[in-house]
Amino acid sequence: MGARVAIFILLIFAVYPGVAGIGGDSGTSLDSYVRLFLKDDNTEAKDAAVLKSFLKSLEKKNTRTQVYFLQHLFSRTHNKFLKEYDRSATFGETITTGKYNCLTGVTLYSILLKELGFNFRILETNYHIFLLIEMHDNRLALFETTDPVHGFSTDQNDIKKRVSLYTGGQLTAAETSRNFYQYETSVYQEVSMRQLRGLLYYNYAVNAYNRHDLPAAINYFAKGLEFYQSSRTDEFFVLISSALDQSGLDALMKNEYRNTLDASVSKYDGNL
Repeated sequence: MGARVAIFILLIFAVYPGVAGIGGDSGTSLDSYVRLFLKDDNTEAKDAAVLKSFLKSLEKKNTRTQVYFLQHLFSRTHNKFLKEYDRSATFGETITTGKYNCLTGVTLYSILLKELGFNFRILETNYHIFLLIEMHDNRLALFETTDPVHGFSTDQNDIKKRVSLYTGGQLTAAETSRNFYQYETSVYQEVSMRQLRGLLYYNYAVNAYNRHDLPAAINYFAKGLEFYQSSRTDEFFVLISSALDQSGLDALMKNEYRNTLDASVSKYDGNL
């Protein structure tokens, strides 16, 4: 397929030291969210039952202060589901095997927070994604899903510092030397739970691209655009299109995958 530039998996920085605002999602049941995030894993019914049972155990603790309960939610979820960091993990693997990354962790916490009635924001940056939860006293709580020890915070100054760190993230010298791709655009935006599905597909596309499986990367990318489009996908479209042009696929296959790309991007407004 020819030489290609390596690209970051979405939000690759694994660990940082240390529903208002979700338009169109109100009233969606846990079963619907499990189908949304696991429809490619063929384990929806089983995993919905696991999450329902876990929610019931959490609700029994929902009698103390809000800070106590959020800290309990963060810790219990990490202990049960988020066992081994794996930047290429799928959401299905997070539920069934405990492998996770910041995106699958945020997806899991978002489902739980939504079902428990919290207002929260899902915030995406170039290399990270995290949660801010609104508390009754107008303060915020932060969930940084890849840090089981210090990933929960209600200190407002600490949260400001962390958000500044996440939004200002750049590649280290070691990462640059390994030929990781650095985004030209800057991403800092709120995403909906539906858009999380598109980001999961985006990650799957990047994983396939880094494995040199261009057909799978194109198919995942096309699926992801049904849920999510941003400057991130604009950049990846340029990379994946160039890779297709330079690939060793025969002319018929190139034309087929070019049509897949063109059909997917033609549905959406934007710079693609």
